[in-house]
Amino acid sequence: MHTIASVKQRPAARSGIALYRLYLLSLLIAGMIQLSTIGFAPYLHLDEFMIIDLGRIVMNPGTDWSIAWLPGSDQPVFFWFYLGSVAQELVFRLAGEYGPRIFALAGALLAARVMLTYLLLRGTRRIPAAVLSLVFLLDPLFVQSYSMGRLDSWTLACGLFSCVLLRQAKLRPQSLRRPSF
Repeated sequence: MHTIASVKQRPAARSGIALYRLYLLSLLIAGMIQLSTIGFAPYLHLDEFMIIDLGRIVMNPGTDWSIAWLPGSDQPVFFWFYLGSVAQELVFRLAGEYGPRIFALAGALLAARVMLTYLLLRGTRRIPAAVLSLVFLLDPLFVQSYSMGRLDSWTLACGLFSCVLLRQAKLRPQSLRRPSF
């Protein structure tokens, strides 16, 4: 048996599902456009080569050549603390020359989706939250970053996800929180 309250909530729930489908379609279209240009736009940038080469050096420290070479000590530059370069080198080895760009694009799509979650948790209405999330995805500086195969998108996705976790912890009822010591 349906109550008046449940009948009134159904159209809102349906419109929320329709909006979410439209949002996912928008992400899919933006991703497909980016994928269609991944082979020729943008040109291969020095950052892309450098990130992958630094990862190659970490995975193969005995190498005798590198883009980043220290002439004084006659060895490649070795950044063991830069894990992003190792991730991009692994993706390069697994997926080929476009792998790092595709991986960065996946991070950008995830970051936009996490941004939507964060905005909704902050109390932003659904349509403005979806639009702001898409604006975030299509911001020219962000597009330049992930289209060059940089890991900034994954960093932003992780940072935003931590904001989501903090917001959820704040919104959780006091009775469900663990005691702090």
